[in-house]
Amino acid sequence: MERERKRILILGGGFGGFFTAVHLERLLRRREDVEILLLARENYFFFTPFATEVVGGLIEVRHVVESIRAIFVRRKGCRFKACRIEEIDLEGRVVRTSQGEVSWDILVIALGAATNFFGMREIERHALTLGNLPDAMRVKNRIIDHFERAEWMTDPEERRRHLSFCVVGAGPTGVELVTEVHDMIFEDLVFQYPGIDPAEIQLFLVEASPKILGAMPEVLIEKSMRTLARKRIEILLGRAVTAYDGRRAHLSTGETIETATLVWTAGIRANPLLEHLPVERDSLGRIRVTPFLEVPGHPGVFALGDNAHVPGQGGKPLPPEAQVALQQAKYLARSLTARLAGKGCKPFRFFRYGRLVSLGSRYAVVSILGFDLWGFFAWWIWRTVYLVRLHSLRARLRVMIDWTIDLFYPRQTVRFEIPEKGSEAGVAFRKEGVE
Repeated sequence: MERERKRILILGGGFGGFFTAVHLERLLRRREDVEILLLARENYFFFTPFATEVVGGLIEVRHVVESIRAIFVRRKGCRFKACRIEEIDLEGRVVRTSQGEVSWDILVIALGAATNFFGMREIERHALTLGNLPDAMRVKNRIIDHFERAEWMTDPEERRRHLSFCVVGAGPTGVELVTEVHDMIFEDLVFQYPGIDPAEIQLFLVEASPKILGAMPEVLIEKSMRTLARKRIEILLGRAVTAYDGRRAHLSTGETIETATLVWTAGIRANPLLEHLPVERDSLGRIRVTPFLEVPGHPGVFALGDNAHVPGQGGKPLPPEAQVALQQAKYLARSLTARLAGKGCKPFRFFRYGRLVSLGSRYAVVSILGFDLWGFFAWWIWRTVYLVRLHSLRARLRVMIDWTIDLFYPRQTVRFEIPEKGSEAGVAFRKEGVE
């Protein structure tokens, strides 16, 4: 039976896909001739800017995830279905999933990113990552596990290896992670594990480029370097990690780091599913799109966020940041609404409000609307901006409660069982048809 309603199919439940669906639902909920369908593997939206605070035990896991189904069940203009996206057929205008085929009239590709290991398979096998909620829980579990084991160990070399933690990549994620791990260790764990001498603990931040936080103003980079030095985090600049076997990291300079925990935050690439599409892509696998976020040669197909190569000022592509995806989602929802009404639309223009990086211990560096700030006030701005970005009032209240509890009580440092990297996680779907 032929569908009478025009279907807008959105792939991906991250910042790009989720907020495109939210904005479209608000704009088109009264249109009975349009159907919005969101497909994603997970049935929740994870607020990734708080991943490091999950690692640090500052925020409860359930407070930074929101049920996509619960959100849209109250909004009749959009449906959600959980599945695994297996293939996108641009010519046949169908998407093949673990549940069956889904046709579309307008397609929005927002499948997110994968960690870029630059072809180094050994590192990929042994390193941890920080791209999603299970990743954040694994990092936290690994740290706590090694404290538990180290307290039993008598071999000084093995103790040192288990109490050394290395973060690779000194962008915002890497810097926030290493400072949050430092604070969890030295504000809480060292008191909970009296058998471990704080002097045995080492933290490393490795960066291939000559400086950390390369996109930040120099004054904020300098403030960040001083803060990391004060926390006794060893910063290794101009060094790339070339190998890691789970026990020892080898650097491009010939140096080695003895560590049983290495977290890779040194780069991302577009979802591998895009590799099979007959479209032009950049070196990171992102689809080159028009200024209207449309895929050239494929009318009605759009890409955004980590999946889209969008030239910014000077021709340099926009970075894969949540700020970019949020603005693209809002623009695309308005653009598609205008197209459905037979109206024209302006090309996408990105406006950078600023950059924010937390350095733990109620300290941050912020470059916002032309102002460079650091210290407690900058940290307050960091928290306020991200708190407002949370989708629901309920989530904001829960996070505020967590932050208030943190002022008076120790962090949450328990270990929750989570499938190890490489195992099958998530929902096991039966083979069923999708309308």
